[in-house]
Amino acid sequence: MNEKIEKIINDWDPIDLFPMAPRDEYSQEINKIVSILELNKNIDFRELALNIKTIFENSFGEEMLFKNNEDEVAKKILESIK
Repeated sequence: MNEKIEKIINDWDPIDLFPMAPRDEYSQEINKIVSILELNKNIDFRELALNIKTIFENSFGEEMLFKNNEDEVAKKILESIK
């Protein structure tokens, strides 16, 4: 599961850190997303999207989020772990 989520988050790159940052730049945020999914097997994409947004805002600050398409990312993540 981690690898699938890591690929989705790295491809999304909401802070526009790549290619300058190391590939594990979002590892803490990815681990938090994985934990949420493990604890909430029936989470819907809207709730997951809100969690993703909160995780990244807490890590980087609201003003640093350049991409506001968490819904799409949440749907991709949920689809990838079915």
